[in-house]
Amino acid sequence: MLNPQPIIDVFTRNFDPEVAEQYIDEIVMHYTLVSLEAEKPIKSDLFEFLWLLRDAVKESQKPEQKE
Repeated sequence: MLNPQPIIDVFTRNFDPEVAEQYIDEIVMHYTLVSLEAEKPIKSDLFEFLWLLRDAVKESQKPEQKE
């Protein structure tokens, strides 16, 4: 799998976290429906990437801890 970090950085920097999370959910739903209609499974790398992206967006929503 390619390094997802550059795309994660773009999402977490350029989108409001709630909007980014919703956008990712819509992508997952779209590809799930396409997969079901085509009766072909989606590559696991795609889902793995989308979950990494979603987790990074959620992580960016947490307030930074001060030492």
